[in-house]
Amino acid sequence: MFDASSILWAWDNYPIKQFPGVWVWLNEKIRLGDLAIPSVALVEIRHKSRECGDWFEDKKAKVIVPTNAILQKANTFKDSIGIVE
Repeated sequence: MFDASSILWAWDNYPIKQFPGVWVWLNEKIRLGDLAIPSVALVEIRHKSRECGDWFEDKKAKVIVPTNAILQKANTFKDSIGIVE
């Protein structure tokens, strides 16, 4: 699962032209279904970097739309590691 900040950081610090292997690897993981991105993260990415958002859409990254079940599971994880905010 990707979050917006990690992808935007990689986009800014590991440009495709200078580090193609990073993006080939990510593309392969996306193609295999090993990596996905929450819909809210994709919206944030597109807002901050249209080109990065386009890259994800071009690669047909699996977009996860939060459901009540997903949010409940996230709260369980959050509680188990002691996050209070």
